[in-house]
Amino acid sequence: MKKRLVQTFLAVLCAGTLAVIAPAVYPASRAEAASVKLAGGTTVDAVPVAGTVADGSTGTLLLLDTQIGQFRIVLDTDTQYGTTKYLNKGAIILTDIYAGSDNQFHAADLQINTDNTKKTGSVEVGTAIANAAGSTSKSTTTKVTVQQNTTRVTGVVDSASTTDLLVLKNSDGTMKITLDSTTDMSDGKVLIPGFTYKVDIYRGTGDYNHAAKVIDTSDNTLGTNSGVDTGHTVTVSGTVASGTRQNKLLLDTTSGQMTIRLDTGTDTSACHVLKEGQSVTVTVAGATDGYLHATKLVDGSDNVVTSKEGSMGDAGMLTGQNTVTVTGTVMSDSTDDVMLLSSSGQTMKLRLDSGSKGTNLSAIVPGFSYSVSLYLGTDGYNHVASITNLAGNDAGNGKNVNTAKTLSVSGTITEARCGYLKLKDASGSVMTIRLDTTTDVSKCRILRTGRKIKVTCAYASDGYLHATALVRT
Repeated sequence: MKKRLVQTFLAVLCAGTLAVIAPAVYPASRAEAASVKLAGGTTVDAVPVAGTVADGSTGTLLLLDTQIGQFRIVLDTDTQYGTTKYLNKGAIILTDIYAGSDNQFHAADLQINTDNTKKTGSVEVGTAIANAAGSTSKSTTTKVTVQQNTTRVTGVVDSASTTDLLVLKNSDGTMKITLDSTTDMSDGKVLIPGFTYKVDIYRGTGDYNHAAKVIDTSDNTLGTNSGVDTGHTVTVSGTVASGTRQNKLLLDTTSGQMTIRLDTGTDTSACHVLKEGQSVTVTVAGATDGYLHATKLVDGSDNVVTSKEGSMGDAGMLTGQNTVTVTGTVMSDSTDDVMLLSSSGQTMKLRLDSGSKGTNLSAIVPGFSYSVSLYLGTDGYNHVASITNLAGNDAGNGKNVNTAKTLSVSGTITEARCGYLKLKDASGSVMTIRLDTTTDVSKCRILRTGRKIKVTCAYASDGYLHATALVRT
């Protein structure tokens, strides 16, 4: 992967442009992470990024202008500097970056520096410079995942918020921020309307804000889960009562009101918000402090996506319904049963079933835009009647495929488009497999990067292997 990126980079340099080579570093990124050894000997998951040195760079901080904005990249004693001694404004840089334990981007190495001469305005870099700075910004992590740059906002949670969408009011107005399974809720287990929170946000695909981290600013401090008997739990359902706080759930049930502690061990990934009257299901356990503690919360006010993909079948499906059409970007948390579509800053849950038909596509690729015709099913979900690819890379028609002779390959998706996917097998080899409108995707609708699948293939007259069927593994 790195060799290919460098070759592409050099080719673009010859053309005198940076077009299409600065990979976006954000969830569902098309840039491929790889293990890189640092100067200190540890290994990190790093992502390549290319850009030009910006004004303000120092010996320990590289400001890099890229196609998706400016990156602030720490240079420290773990950075592999190679032959680079100087940075000059406007020079083109290719570097692998990773997120350190200090929540900053760090340079794993400096692979290419097109202007490494000492001149007026040059910034000297290297291990000696980092040592002289006291290595205060050195990362101590050994294995991390790169995240998008974030901006911190502060505001009051509005009662219109849901488990998937945070409505935050501040002096600048009302913000709508998507909440998902990647949101870090460790410093604010749940959002309570009327209370003030700090939220680290980033711009996701489809031009909407995502919450990277939520921080509670109230005095309702969470206790630890020390003494909680997680080996013996029961599940109760009810509605949230007035008086619920960040560390205490008051739950009205058919047997009366229960007081349930929320602590650092409570799993709130399926219930980010608690508001009065909301239906929730709670897994509770006893503890040595005499209170019941919640080990997990599940929002009951909306249909919850099944954790086992492909198990929902055609529940709620209708035929011959009038449809409405929406456009949006498919989110990376989509499953083969429920496609999450970001449209106009909000997240829609759309059921996929055997009646969901594709136009100019086979499977669905998160991060790309689609036009979707939908209707309300009997299960309360909006169901996809048809979906059309808006991003190009259309699937083929399958007419030139010799289906009389097939073979099966298994591996991990490293890249996907509507018209092809790249699959890495157990040996590390990567093959390109074409997708057609005739490809059977009923057992694998969503082509997430990193997903393991089995592909039945056949050769076609264009010389490529074409997928006749995809199956999740």
